[in-house]
Amino acid sequence: MASRAEQPHLKRCRSATRELHMHATRPARFFRPLMSVAGLAFLAALFVLYVPQARAQFDNTAPLLLAANVDGTSLVLIYSELLNESSTPATSDYTVDIGGTDYTPSSVAVLGAEVALTLSTGAASGDTVTLDYTVGSNPVEDPAGNDAQALTSWSVTNHTGATNDRPVFSSDTITITVDENTPSLTAFGDPVGATDDDTGDTLTYELHSTVVPTFFIDTSTGQISVFGNLDFETTSSYVAPMYVRDSKTPAGGADTLWDDSIKVTISVNDLNEEPTITGAPAPDVDENTTTVGTYTVSDPDTADTHTWSIDSDTSVEENQDGSLFEIGQTSGVLSFKDAPDYETPGSATTPASNTYQVTIKVTDNGSPAMSDTFDVVVDVTDVNEPPAITSTGSSHTSISKPEGTGPSDPLATYAADDPEDDTLTWTRSGPDAADFTINSSTGALRFQALTDYEDPRDAGTNNVYNVTVEVKDTDGSAVDDSINVVVTITNIDEAGTVTLPGTITAGQAVTATLTDHDGTPSNVTWQWSRSDTAGGTFTPISGATSNPYTPVAADVGKYLKAAASYTDPHGSGKSATSAASSQVAVGNRDPSFSSMTATRSVPENSAAGTDVGGEVSATDMDMDTLHYWLTGDDASSFDIVSTSGQIRTKSGITYNYESKSSYSVTVNVRDNKDEAGDANTVTDDTIDVTINLSNVDEPGTVTIAGTESGGETLTASVTDIDGTVSNVTWQWALGASASGPFAPISGATSSTYTTVAVDVNRYLRATASYTDPQGSGKSANAVTGQISASNNEPEFPSSETGSRSLAENSGGGVNVGAPVAAEDDDSDSLTYSLSGTDASSFDIVATSGQIRTKSGITYNYESKSVYGFSVHVHDNKDAASNSPHTNTDDTINVTIMLTDVNEQPAIDTTTTAISVAENQTSVLTYMATDVDNENNEAHDSANTLTWSVERSDDGGFFEIGSSTGVLTFKNAPNFEDKQDAGNDNVYNVTVTVTDNGIDGARGASNHLSISKSLAVTVTDVNEAPTLTSAPGSATFDENATGVVATYVATDPDATTGTMSWDLQGNDAGDFNITSTVNGTAELTFKSPPDFERPDDTGTDNVYDVTVRVRDNGSPRLEHTRSVAVTVNDLNETPVVAGNAGPSFAEIEFDHTATASELVIGTYTATDDDNADNAGLQTITFD
Repeated sequence: MASRAEQPHLKRCRSATRELHMHATRPARFFRPLMSVAGLAFLAALFVLYVPQARAQFDNTAPLLLAANVDGTSLVLIYSELLNESSTPATSDYTVDIGGTDYTPSSVAVLGAEVALTLSTGAASGDTVTLDYTVGSNPVEDPAGNDAQALTSWSVTNHTGATNDRPVFSSDTITITVDENTPSLTAFGDPVGATDDDTGDTLTYELHSTVVPTFFIDTSTGQISVFGNLDFETTSSYVAPMYVRDSKTPAGGADTLWDDSIKVTISVNDLNEEPTITGAPAPDVDENTTTVGTYTVSDPDTADTHTWSIDSDTSVEENQDGSLFEIGQTSGVLSFKDAPDYETPGSATTPASNTYQVTIKVTDNGSPAMSDTFDVVVDVTDVNEPPAITSTGSSHTSISKPEGTGPSDPLATYAADDPEDDTLTWTRSGPDAADFTINSSTGALRFQALTDYEDPRDAGTNNVYNVTVEVKDTDGSAVDDSINVVVTITNIDEAGTVTLPGTITAGQAVTATLTDHDGTPSNVTWQWSRSDTAGGTFTPISGATSNPYTPVAADVGKYLKAAASYTDPHGSGKSATSAASSQVAVGNRDPSFSSMTATRSVPENSAAGTDVGGEVSATDMDMDTLHYWLTGDDASSFDIVSTSGQIRTKSGITYNYESKSSYSVTVNVRDNKDEAGDANTVTDDTIDVTINLSNVDEPGTVTIAGTESGGETLTASVTDIDGTVSNVTWQWALGASASGPFAPISGATSSTYTTVAVDVNRYLRATASYTDPQGSGKSANAVTGQISASNNEPEFPSSETGSRSLAENSGGGVNVGAPVAAEDDDSDSLTYSLSGTDASSFDIVATSGQIRTKSGITYNYESKSVYGFSVHVHDNKDAASNSPHTNTDDTINVTIMLTDVNEQPAIDTTTTAISVAENQTSVLTYMATDVDNENNEAHDSANTLTWSVERSDDGGFFEIGSSTGVLTFKNAPNFEDKQDAGNDNVYNVTVTVTDNGIDGARGASNHLSISKSLAVTVTDVNEAPTLTSAPGSATFDENATGVVATYVATDPDATTGTMSWDLQGNDAGDFNITSTVNGTAELTFKSPPDFERPDDTGTDNVYDVTVRVRDNGSPRLEHTRSVAVTVNDLNETPVVAGNAGPSFAEIEFDHTATASELVIGTYTATDDDNADNAGLQTITFD
């Protein structure tokens, strides 16, 4: 809060007896937006230089509180400027303290520069009202939106009866009117004066600066005067607060605070003002036009409408030509009534000129009507006038011409008239302008090209040509005048045309073509004819009656002509012909060889089908397909490709240089056509061909003689077709196969060689190196067949597979299948032996090859099912000389497969006795293994185990999962009800598991099984008692005693004496439960229930209780039953209360006795069944 020194001075109140104390921080300056008379003279002096401006649009000054007045329930706050009357603060934004009590105003109103509060409690004389104001959502603000400051502890005192009364305006608002355009310094309206009850006080008035300098006020009288320019159309009204003070405090002391304010509205009256014409005062107008120009009007009274006219007074020089003009009444468009002609002036001057004077006038519709006039001087200017086409008749605008009309045929010649006799130029335009020419100086119109009805070139392709003929003078205009011309082309009957190709060749089809400009010909017939000369007589060719014709040999050297008869769109009987310009040429030219002879060569010994040099081909200018064949002395020794002339060697012929080195043949050719192209088989040309064989160096031949077996001598010899050989050397070599590779045999370098043992079953090669007539360095060789042995080695036959089988678990010395025996062609004694990975697991009979199991070896299919080793055999001799030796002669790989034998499964579960609790079925899960399944043997893949229970002993009480081995009781055993054979709760059962194996040795089913016994002891388990007789609801008469309900329970584990009873539930406290014999308990009320006074939780005479019975086992188990006991209402006897032995004095009963004298006693009755309606009871006396 501001210090006391910073707080504003006391403010005068609306009543002279009230004073305002404002306690709030404010700016140090005091805002006085006022204007006094003191400065009027100075402002008047400046008036001629200063045009008042509109109030600045930007206002950022907040309204300030100047004064406040309180009178009873009214508190008025006066601000320094006009306020926004649409923003009214809420009553809750103000807090008023009167005598220490806070109040909220009952209403708030904003008018002019004042905020009026209506207090809910009035302030008496001498009361100080303290005011707080908080800026809310609708603040005190000026029209620019500047918020007034908040107020804190502003105080104003009611000084009713004070020495000085403040001046007041008679109303809160006032409206004063003034005409627009009122001269400056003119007072208007009555003074806006205030009333002061104190005689002799001097009042001071101020008008807010928002209307300065438009207005000023006489500060002593309140008279308002005009100071600026008033324009209704700019501002039609002004609003500002006016303030008044008497410059005294309520006690009569001096002050400068304002005492009251009034909202002043100055309304400006709208006056009709004179319009103003604007436009060209001296326009130039081209001759032959009427429009002069458009004139506009401005009027401060924007709502006015205006009427244009020509001034009626034509006697004055300025309007001497007014009769020649007219003007649009609403448009302001000034025009000549008739277009002026420069060559014929029409002004009112003497002589007439081309300068015209007219006065135009505009009048508004105001009251009174106002007008303005405007003098216009119009100069008519000379304008070049365009030429006009004069040839406009149908002969120039609608022309018809036959097709074939062209550039040499004038269509029309056009003429035009020009007022200035200018040189004219003719042009054309339009959609078909490109089809025409026009002489630019004469105006002669022609087609650009010959016209064709059947081939229209006009834009519409309908033989109607549209062109615009144009003319212009020398003024530079594009076109001054034009005329549209339509030229129609008509159809004529035109002759048809037959066309033939320039060159005609015999044997080649020629086609005559008929065309007719008039349209497609129909019904066409043809006739061809021939002539020896181009101008001679043509003779029709028989059968040549279609437009295609193929010349024959008879036509060669002649001239052909085609004639067509036909019908065209103009009718029948038309014809056209065309003769060929040249003779018919030869149609086919013979093929020919380029020379008379030719030479070809081929190597001797060439195979059949070998090409003999290049093709012997002829040339055919017609590119015909040619046919070749052979003749001559040696034609039978060769073949020729008939389509190409390629000579080839022939099958069955030996080409030996040494026997015959040269051959002669003739090659013939034809194209199978005569000169006209007709078929024939005459030879067209031949050529003699000499075929030379070239000598080839041929290899020699080696021959080996002798017996190809061990210990035999072989002899080799060499011959060569090229001649006698010399300088021969030899080399023998040995190879495993006939194709090699071969290794040289040391020392074997003569033509003879004796085989040894190592050569048996191998191949020998003899190679000769020599010289023949072709030169040295030649070689040849030969290979023997396989050298056979003198002694045949034993070998295992191909039928022996080496596969054997053996049942697992076999003992020692058991034969493993049949012997693995070899064959020996010499029937030698054989010796067998074993080697290899598993040879140590078996024995073999050395003389027979019989394999046997070995002592000490376990043959277990599940451990090892396959054995492999090699069996060797030898006959103790070598191959070449039968000399003794022990080398192996043959070997075979043997595989022994063990066959699976089904083996008994084993039960892995070792349990023989088990205890299980009664009342459950689960006993034990058995596990078993089967060695036949451990190795996933193929024939045991389905070797599943099946569980079963034997029916002996107590087996009938059990069951077991056939695949799971889960042993269970069929029905849960009851310890208290023994069912086992020994009646001792020990159940004996035998479990068996069986496989479904197959005996691999026999290939038949061989199911094996194993059994195990189990003793199952059933143990006792505490079981809950059961309420066997337990009513869930009961009814009981009110006021009664006795048993409400009886409950019976049983317990499988014990006698009934071991059970205990109790109660639970909402109403358990209203009951007792008592145990009796045989497991019976009785439910009773602790006290008789009273229907009229229910004691149950729901007070609805339905008592809810839970009966519980429990055993004494471990853990203790229980059974409960919820019970609803409904109490029945019974009619109860009423009770009479009163003196049972009254006494009273005897009285004489007569008619004078009063009722009170007859009272013996007073008795009352109560009835529980009617407690709320006691007045309805009836008491009777017996």
